[in-house]
Amino acid sequence: MDRRWAPGIVLIAIGLLLFALQLSSVRGEYAVAVIGAAFLAAYAVWRIYGLLIPGGILLGLGAGLALEPRGGGAELVLLGLGGGFTAIYVIDALVRGSREARWWPLVPGSILAVIGGGLAAQRMPELADLLRLWPLVLVALGAWLLFVRTRRGP
Repeated sequence: MDRRWAPGIVLIAIGLLLFALQLSSVRGEYAVAVIGAAFLAAYAVWRIYGLLIPGGILLGLGAGLALEPRGGGAELVLLGLGGGFTAIYVIDALVRGSREARWWPLVPGSILAVIGGGLAAQRMPELADLLRLWPLVLVALGAWLLFVRTRRGP
């Protein structure tokens, strides 16, 4: 399919999905996730990185917004958004390979996940002990990056 069609088709798909949401009994907080899913579907067709970014962010944010009324709070929105950023990296690594994947989404994804985890720990004290181990995730990520870089060679 011609890449020049991507913007028009994405807008049509989003408009149709939002119109369908209005006609259904589905609550409005799913709208953000639906828009994100449309961007991810467009990315799957055209492999344009600029479609993956809003797709991951909006789908993660939409998941957090959809879970928030079910007993969560702002921490679920932050964790969902952090997961959306992380999904950008994961999908890019799966499509392009881990050596070619752009790592920048891990930075905001990690920050949002840590803040969301901290808020969740305040609401659930039993989670606080587990979250004290989060620096070990940074150690593991650093070790993995060193391993990948040494396998690549000079």
